[in-house]
Amino acid sequence: MEAIFIKDGNYILLNNISDNKKYNLVKDTHLVFSPQSNRDGFLYGGRVLISDNNLLIDGIKIIRFTNDKMAFHIESPGLALTTQYLNQIQQKGIEEFLCEYKTALNEFRDNINAKKKEIESSGKENKETMNNCEEILCEILCIQYDLMMHMDTSISLENITNTYNSFAKIYLK
Repeated sequence: MEAIFIKDGNYILLNNISDNKKYNLVKDTHLVFSPQSNRDGFLYGGRVLISDNNLLIDGIKIIRFTNDKMAFHIESPGLALTTQYLNQIQQKGIEEFLCEYKTALNEFRDNINAKKKEIESSGKENKETMNNCEEILCEILCIQYDLMMHMDTSISLENITNTYNSFAKIYLK
């Protein structure tokens, strides 16, 4: 069993909590979230939600995005990374965290677009990689839209329009 706690303004993750401590865990006033506690973690006046190992801020899904030589990946951050994010939010505030998240998301999107251009210019057809890029770009577009709707420091409308048009050329012909 694992759980996120807060004490003295610091979030910590404890792994391998024994099952016989579950009763104490649920009663602990420092408990923020544990998948076994059957309750969601609401923080910062409800702006931050931890549920089923997912992290949402103002309703915006926070994802972990990575890539290897074969493909790009997106997934839930998991409790370890969620704990790191909570400490960043504690130090910098929600708005600054979202600004930095948006910047990282834009860089990831640019890397995917560069990979797509590289594949297109090589003349080699790699449908699997192209499909992976398009899937990830679609997910990013949804998150960027949420960021645009909920943040003062939103992405530019031109980027949204260009991304939309790239999908429209493929799927709305």
